[in-house]
Amino acid sequence: LYLYINGDYIKAGEKFQGAHDLNGDDPILSIYLGLLLLKRKSYYTAEKYFTKALAIEPQNEDALFFLGESFQKAGNPEKAIEAYNRVKQLNPSRTEVAYRLKELREGKATSRKSEVRPQESFFQRLFKRKK
Repeated sequence: LYLYINGDYIKAGEKFQGAHDLNGDDPILSIYLGLLLLKRKSYYTAEKYFTKALAIEPQNEDALFFLGESFQKAGNPEKAIEAYNRVKQLNPSRTEVAYRLKELREGKATSRKSEVRPQESFFQRLFKRKK
C-alpha cells in the first residue's frame, strides 16, 4: 500500500499480485490490483479484477464503482451507467457517483474532481473496516 500511495505502481503491483496469488479470494486485493491497472490505463484487465471482487462480494460498492470507472474510461458508457446506478442503489449518499453520472450524461471524460474522490473514500472505508 505504501508503494501504491507513493506512486511506485510497478513494485506495488508485484507485491499485490504476490498477495493475490496467496489469497485470491480477498476482494480488497482484487480491488487494489484493479486500481493499479486503472492507473496504467489497462481498463479491460482492471475490469476483470473488479468483476472477480464482485463474484466474491456482490454488494461491494467500491468494486462496483471502480468497475464503472473502468467501463467509462474504456469508452463503454452504457455499462458504466449500469454499474454506477448499482452503486447508487447500495449507497445513495455516495457523492462521486453523482459526478460520474453527470459526466456521462454530458458526454465528458472523467474530471479531476471525480478522479480524486473515489479512491480517497475507498481508502477511508478500508481503514475504518480494518480497525
